[in-house]
Amino acid sequence: MIKRRSFQNRLSMKLEPVKRKVLDELISLTGMATDCIRVKFKRNKDGDPIYDDIEKATVDSIIFPKIPETSFRRIYKDGKTGYKLSPVALAEDGTEQNWKLTVPYESDIDVGDLIIKVYLDPNNIAPCVITFIVSDLLGTVGENMLLKTNIQCTLFTEDLNPETLAVVSEMAKRRLHIGF
Repeated sequence: MIKRRSFQNRLSMKLEPVKRKVLDELISLTGMATDCIRVKFKRNKDGDPIYDDIEKATVDSIIFPKIPETSFRRIYKDGKTGYKLSPVALAEDGTEQNWKLTVPYESDIDVGDLIIKVYLDPNNIAPCVITFIVSDLLGTVGENMLLKTNIQCTLFTEDLNPETLAVVSEMAKRRLHIGF
């Protein structure tokens, strides 16, 4: 009996990377990966994010579902403070809409990170952005390893400070002018 379990365990260790590759291929059929800006903030003693202090800002590939009509914001330059973000109204009925986004399994996205999707229109001076905050991590696990990672997100409606907006704006300009 023990030999059978150890053989099955060894077999699953060999087959799970194959399962991961098959799932990655299925994911590529569901949507196109989009480069988005991810901002990770430093946390206070209680574990709450400090939105004025950026720990890391990176560009990550994320697969979005079809996004229905939703609120978006514009980043624009302000002569006094640098950058500003147009305000977003909260949902009328007080409920938050959730989006389930797919990320690579090796991604280090965590709860509380901001995901910023930037839309640059050549006819518009100010880029449009949709800002999500990660509310939950979801994973498909096999016998021994994580096979697929999804994140549950909601719209981020708080104001960001000008320094954070400057970092996001410069990263967006660099990525969108260079091309992917």
